Amino acid sequence: VGKASGLRYLSFSAALCAYVGADQGCCEEVLVRDTAQPSSGFGNAVASSHPIMETRSLFFAQAAQQLSKDLLYINREAQPRGARAVLIDVLSADDGGGGEAQGGAGDAGGAGMWAEELEAGCY
Repeated sequence: VGKASGLRYLSFSAALCAYVGADQGCCEEVLVRDTAQPSSGFGNAVASSHPIMETRSLFFAQAAQQLSKDLLYINREAQPRGARAVLIDVLSADDGGGGEAQGGAGDAGGAGMWAEELEAGCY
């Protein structure tokens, strides 16, 4: 979405690596936890037209234990939630590059502004 909209600087962190599956024992929607070699993720993404200087992630503790090691029952348990903060270099001249931040706030010559994205949900 970021690239399609022209926002070349992207940052993502997954609160949950899983894919949509079906539980054989009943007829309810489940997510299959993708833990062996995660290839899918649900989480927070931030797209920016300015370079991202630094990123931070916060993952919230689950109030209740998981019902299953391999499955997440969407209608019966809370999905993992998190927050993503990025320090954006708002004064730098965009060099046409792209990507996620590698260094800390002191590595860039411009002025930074923190932006945060919180993944909200219903329980």
